[in-house]
Amino acid sequence: MLYLDKCWQELQQLLSDNPALAMVEGEVIHTQDGWISHKKVLAPEELPEIAEGLALVTEDDVLALAESQTFRETEEQRSYIQHYLSAARTFADELRDEGLGLIYLIG
Repeated sequence: MLYLDKCWQELQQLLSDNPALAMVEGEVIHTQDGWISHKKVLAPEELPEIAEGLALVTEDDVLALAESQTFRETEEQRSYIQHYLSAARTFADELRDEGLGLIYLIG
């Protein structure tokens, strides 16, 4: 299992033009009673492209996103994003290598 905390939002921004976006895309609907999560299934055939897309993200990409955000110090934000990006890479690589797909939920 991969847990991305609330970082799925940053990963959506980071991966906006990347095939790996498929791993975190979707809209969470906020309501007065909480939120409605987004769920999606990804087939095993989709994991190679997702894993390759995650591998293309550079430290400079992460830093640029961290610098554009204002709710944390840049280094703290960079570290937060990098931590969850690394976890997503490892998870996608393992699923790809095992020929598995995934079900994900954001929100």
